[in-house]
Amino acid sequence: MSDEVPITALISGPDSYFTIEQITQDLSSFQKAVGGYIEAVTVPNTDLRLYCDEEGKLRGKATNEVATTYLDMLMPGFAIRDHLVGDVMFVGTRPGSGTEASIPLGHVTGFVNTAMRRVTDTEWPIVVVRYGNDIWVFDTPRTGPLDQIKELINRASNDGWQNKIEVRFAINPNTWTEMRVDMMDHWTLRLHDKRTDKSYG
Repeated sequence: MSDEVPITALISGPDSYFTIEQITQDLSSFQKAVGGYIEAVTVPNTDLRLYCDEEGKLRGKATNEVATTYLDMLMPGFAIRDHLVGDVMFVGTRPGSGTEASIPLGHVTGFVNTAMRRVTDTEWPIVVVRYGNDIWVFDTPRTGPLDQIKELINRASNDGWQNKIEVRFAINPNTWTEMRVDMMDHWTLRLHDKRTDKSYG
């Protein structure tokens, strides 16, 4: 870890929620991202490293199913031996030095595909993508959300990462209210999550 320049990270929560945002390379920022003391896991033969709360299991944090599944794809057998809990931060690594770098787009794509595969077998999966005051909601999570996320990564980079990209997979449609449909076949504007009493949009 170094404090030279900010890097782009993917931070995955255990409740089908993740963000893509710029993070400062210092201990306090990394600890804030995972909600505790950091434990680093370098994925062999890849340009990926993840950070998690080293005391997460002792503190009873919920299993992060998507992060566990994605790591199992990169490290076959991991999910049999172990699992990830709480918030997990994924970053890239620089060739040679092994120091932290922005997460490669290929891993963002792989993670999003993993997350979508976990929800596409549900009765009515919904994918919510937010950047600043703009929000997109997809009720058919195939390529639409991934294309939107890729576009927003470029937009955020051009904007100097003034906002983070937020993605939420809402498996139960009954938790969402106040949806409005536009002419582009996806829902936009105001959403209210009854579980957390938070509004988006």
